[in-house]
Amino acid sequence: MSDASADAATPGCVERNSSAEIAARGGFVEVCAPADQPRAVCGDGSPYRFSYRRAEGASAGLLVYFRGGGNCTDYVSCWGTDGMGGTGRRVSTLENERSAPEVNPSLGRLVGFFDQDDPPELFEDFDIVYASYCSGDGGLRSTEETFARPPEADPSAPASITTYFRGVDNRRGVVAAAAALFPCPARLVVAGSSAGSFAAMGAVQALVGAIAAGGDVTYFGEGGIAVGRSSLEALVD
Repeated sequence: MSDASADAATPGCVERNSSAEIAARGGFVEVCAPADQPRAVCGDGSPYRFSYRRAEGASAGLLVYFRGGGNCTDYVSCWGTDGMGGTGRRVSTLENERSAPEVNPSLGRLVGFFDQDDPPELFEDFDIVYASYCSGDGGLRSTEETFARPPEADPSAPASITTYFRGVDNRRGVVAAAAALFPCPARLVVAGSSAGSFAAMGAVQALVGAIAAGGDVTYFGEGGIAVGRSSLEALVD
């Protein structure tokens, strides 16, 4: 991952939606960030992809869910001592291969929020937009940083690595796509877990402005409480 490894302004995203791929995601259809959101990329500069699934029958509303996944702040925490591992590598690359919730391997289906086979689940009859997490910044930034290899890193690791902290841009891409796909839901629920709870909090105002929800608007986040941090100002677009 050198400085020239990705052109973050022209991501060139390709949606992966063969019948087998959709089935493996439990019915979720993959989408790329809209073309008018070119800054929406993952931490390594690769295209930002997320997914949606329509309700099987009449929709009771729209759930926009933001996945969590941890933060990173420097060379080692983002890319590991070898430049190929660590928190950022996990968040920025591998997580984006899973643009939808994972099918439980023992049950062969989705569980929790996304379960349609074991009612009564909270959102079994909702349309769902699933926002993957691959920016390593808690959904709070719109920038990039080039980290020089520190002394504690392996000598064979890249001399420098550029990391794209584009959580705010990715969030904007999700909001734009959700509004285009589901412009008038009966109800709107915005939720997130861990780092995704911050992204979800920041998305509520934008989603309310972009989507004509016919009923209640609900936000809830899990595991992302922080008090008195100036960085949380970035939640408001």
